[in-house]
Amino acid sequence: MNKKYQKIFLLVISLFITTGCESKKEQIEKRALIETTIPSNVHISKENAKAIKTEIIEDKENLDKIKVTNISNFNIFNLSFEYQQFDNNNNPVSKQNALLDITLFPSETVYLSINENKTRNKRKITSYSYESNNKKVVVDTLNDKINILNKKEKTENQKEYDILQISSSYIHEKGDYTYYTKIKNISNEDLGNIVLTIAELNDYGEYIKINNLAIYEILKSNDEKELKITLSKNCKNAEIIGYTYDSISKMANIKVDRKTNNVYINKN
Repeated sequence: MNKKYQKIFLLVISLFITTGCESKKEQIEKRALIETTIPSNVHISKENAKAIKTEIIEDKENLDKIKVTNISNFNIFNLSFEYQQFDNNNNPVSKQNALLDITLFPSETVYLSINENKTRNKRKITSYSYESNNKKVVVDTLNDKINILNKKEKTENQKEYDILQISSSYIHEKGDYTYYTKIKNISNEDLGNIVLTIAELNDYGEYIKINNLAIYEILKSNDEKELKITLSKNCKNAEIIGYTYDSISKMANIKVDRKTNNVYINKN
């Protein structure tokens, strides 16, 4: 086994085994160590394609959630899930789809709220998909099938497209957790349809909610704008993990992933 992959594997196993006795600080530090040793250009095959572990978490007071963990040794993004409800005879009675706009590093966890009626019977994650390393992977968990498709990802130099200067602060006031951010357009063109992706984290560094904050106005060159968003009561930290905008000069919608420093271009 490649020494770099072996190092990743041992770190992930160690994280899972010792979670029950580690402090929150130790868990977050170990997650950060894993992130810095992620191998690039991992070959995805049917042997390692089952990159996600899912678990339905029931909550009597709030929306139930799907706990999603990246158990692979490579980054995954554009996550999509299908979950179904089944009656007592195991016949499907409803089907829902959900998307997650986040890149997950190995060992990272995100929670996805389930918008459905509480009067359910059995529920299962029947399939999920993700993208990574020029592949789109579809895993049919109901029938134990895997489909791997080639997908040419067009990424560009981040410096040319990462044109928002962002500064943020996180304040607890009057019982609410408020996230303040200031953005500045440092490009030479006006920008439209700006959407910031703000992730909320708990004490363990797990993503508990993904918020999309849209700016319904043109941000002119060198202009600044201050924004704020009230976060959930369980949020202990927040970060802007990416943003999108319309570029008039390039006639495209630009997506900037601040976690991986990748830029994705969707031509209009």
